[in-house]
Amino acid sequence: MGVTASNVEQKKEEVRQLENLLERGGVISRHCDVCMLLDGDMRPKDVRYCKLCDKFMCEPCRKNPLRRASAATAYKIGQFLRSFKHGARSV
Repeated sequence: MGVTASNVEQKKEEVRQLENLLERGGVISRHCDVCMLLDGDMRPKDVRYCKLCDKFMCEPCRKNPLRRASAATAYKIGQFLRSFKHGARSV
């Protein structure tokens, strides 16, 4: 089974539909990025996309500013630690 033009067009249409849903604040089923960062919870949940944070969040995490701030801090610390290679920071 190879890649055909119709398969590519079908996937492009699916992506367009998902983008439209997210722009309107639609709910999709996947893991919550905040729960994943703070709790390691990868279970699928109903989540919405936050353009400001560039993350998917479940309703309890969206309403809890402390969890949002904690997740942002954890993400930035992870980025900082990944920027080091063999003890020297890459520029």
